[in-house]
Amino acid sequence: MRLNTKDNHSENNFVRFVLVDIVTVRSHLRVGASRYPN
Repeated sequence: MRLNTKDNHSENNFVRFVLVDIVTVRSHLRVGASRYPN
């Protein structure tokens, strides 16, 4: 039970990290697109 809770916690942290990474990349792409319009 304790190990399962720990695994779920680390998995949630990983998902949160991936989501933050995606948001950061999208914001950088948006800044780049506005800076260099095609």
